[in-house]
Amino acid sequence: MPVIALKFALIALLAFIAFDDLRSYRIRNVNVCMALVLTLALLWLTKTSADYLFHLALACVCAAVLLLAYAGGAMGGGDVKLLAVAFLCVGPAGSLLFALALLGLALLYWLAATLSLAPSRRIGGRLRIPFGPGIAGAWIVVILASARP
Repeated sequence: MPVIALKFALIALLAFIAFDDLRSYRIRNVNVCMALVLTLALLWLTKTSADYLFHLALACVCAAVLLLAYAGGAMGGGDVKLLAVAFLCVGPAGSLLFALALLGLALLYWLAATLSLAPSRRIGGRLRIPFGPGIAGAWIVVILASARP
């Protein structure tokens, strides 16, 4: 029962993060920290020490790669931090589903923003979209897909 409650709390937090990013174009550190705390609690309740190390290794590798995207201006720092926590949570087993869902949601959002159907900003002639909704949506997809009946 505590696992279900933690997953529900994480889904609610992710929904809040998505809406807040849409509104402010920021992913706040306090929200990333809350997602990290919920993730660590879920891992502690559901994974072995070896599993946890695989989750941590994946998150570290992804964070290192994402820092390059941040350095190149392709994404913000909040996006990088939230993605690192997301990869920590989903781990190797959920990473493919997460990446595919994120790609699909980001492309849908980009299309909607291009058609002026979703919030976006133009900076230096480039279209900038918030990645928080896509990250949150993809993470929720993995959480729901891992739910047992």
